[in-house]
Order: sequence, then structure tokens, then C-alpha cells
Amino acid sequence: MKLSIRREHEYRTMPWKNGQGMTHEVWVYPEGATLDNFVWRVSCARVRQAGAFSQMLGIERTLMILCGMLRVQDLHAQYAVDLNAQSAPFVFQGSTVIHAEPIHADGVVEDFNVMTRADDCSHLVRRLNVAGTHDEQLIGDFMLIYHERGAPVHINYSSECVLNAGETLLVQRESEKEKIVRLSATQAALIVVHINQIRRTP
Repeated sequence: MKLSIRREHEYRTMPWKNGQGMTHEVWVYPEGATLDNFVWRVSCARVRQAGAFSQMLGIERTLMILCGMLRVQDLHAQYAVDLNAQSAPFVFQGSTVIHAEPIHADGVVEDFNVMTRADDCSHLVRRLNVAGTHDEQLIGDFMLIYHERGAPVHINYSSECVLNAGETLLVQRESEKEKIVRLSATQAALIVVHINQIRRTP
């Protein structure tokens, strides 16, 4: 398997598709893809004011809150949910008309976003707390591990492959025999993203 670590200063800062804010692009595939032609994309953003999410047809999305509280309203289904760092991943279609409003005391929310093009791939996102050693199974073609907070995480017992807070590990499968990534830390909070390709890109 191929392992790559991206440091926080290497994330690309760019405007939201609707132009109402800025996002830090953690990883995009294929490398160099735009918002119009990516297969999958992972990003972090700060939400400072109420507004509509960018609509992205054909995209499946998952949103997780890193800090603060965000009220998310589906304007068509007419329901609302308050999300915070303890909430389950919020999964929705990119075509859904979503309005979001920070309701944290200081009015700023930091979130973590995963997007996949539905015709090309699917994704699964969850939080993972590591205290000691944990074996994470590679269940798709790609796995991303975002270090939310806590102690450094050593990958496969390596002293050189170390993930620190705010950084992201990308694991890419290169053969069917590669199944396990071993994570070691005294205490670390992570977000794990599994991505499985349905249709291969050239």
C-alpha cells in the first residue's frame, strides 16, 4: 500500500463553490481536479455566518463538526438538526437545499467535509479514538485518516511515518493482500474515511 502524509500548511485554500466562504482542501482525487471534475474530495472549513450550502448535483456528502455547533436545515424536507463534535456524521445529497447557521457562543464553527461523485465511488466516515494500538482495516481503494487532536500517531510502528494534529494520512491500496494499517498513540482522536471506487478513472 502507498502511504502519504499531508501537513496542515500544505492544504490548499480556495473559495466555496457558492463564493460565500473559504475552505481548506485536504485532498482531492485525481490530484489537481477542480470542483467540477473531482472523483472524491476532503476538506475543512470555517462557517462564520448563516447561509446556504453549495449545491453539487451527483455528489454524496458527509459533514462532521470539529468545533462549535451548527444548525442544519433541509428546506425541502422541512426539518432541522443541531450538530456538534459529538454528533454522528451528517450524510446528505449534494443536490439537497441546505441552510446552515452557527449557534455556538462565539459564532464560529469548524467542519470536516467528504464528497464523492456518486457514479464513481462511495464513502464511509466515522470517528476513531486510539489509546494504545489499533488495527484499521483497509476496506476500499483509499483510506484517509485526519488527526483531529491528541498525541502523535505512529503508522505501522514507524518512527518516520508519524501523524500530528491537523494532518492527514492517505492510504492507497496497491494489491488485494494489503488490508491492515496499524495505528499507535497514547491518546488521539481521529476521523477515518474509507472510499471505494465503483468506476475506475483512467
